[in-house]
Amino acid sequence: MKRASVFWILALMVALTVSNRASATPITFDVAGPPDSSADFTFYQQGLIIGSSVFGGGSALNLTLDSALDSQIFTLADGESKTFDFLHFETSGTGVGFFNISAVLGFDTPSISSQFTGAGGWGAVVGSGPIWSGTVKGETLLWQNSIAVIVLGSGNMIEIMLDNKFEIGQSAVSTLQATVTNLGGALIPEPATMLLLGLGLLGLGSVGRNRIRQ
Repeated sequence: MKRASVFWILALMVALTVSNRASATPITFDVAGPPDSSADFTFYQQGLIIGSSVFGGGSALNLTLDSALDSQIFTLADGESKTFDFLHFETSGTGVGFFNISAVLGFDTPSISSQFTGAGGWGAVVGSGPIWSGTVKGETLLWQNSIAVIVLGSGNMIEIMLDNKFEIGQSAVSTLQATVTNLGGALIPEPATMLLLGLGLLGLGSVGRNRIRQ
């Protein structure tokens, strides 16, 4: 193989393997309260519907944003994460129910937001007596898209993740958390790397043409 051919092949290999991440910098996050952050039941069903009858419809589920959401301010360096309370679910009464949910987690800084949709259900029993009193409940929630990745203008990639939940306990209130991660800079080839890649491709093309002529 000619030396020129070896050079072009090596140039292409280097171009394909050399790249830089955009300069990753610490990012300060200021989580937004309502209305930029929100959560709503888009469909709500209490009880089991069998034919024309409803069974176990005596329980209700209330949904609220965490009261401290708007005061969440934190700075994340490359690779760091922050977890905080996002939503609270509170059951009352005895029975079961099912729901679809839509939630938006927004930020005042940087000016980003992510929307999540999911579905879940719950069952609760409230008792009162000398042996036991209180609430026992089970709850499940599965997000269709529990993870969102956003690329900022600075090149930093931000991951926002909501918990999927399966919980059984004696507290009428359960909490869902959100986790924000600064993944660092997006993978971006340098201009010099792109030039080297172009030269390598041209060189391989030249080698191919020479072989055909031979």
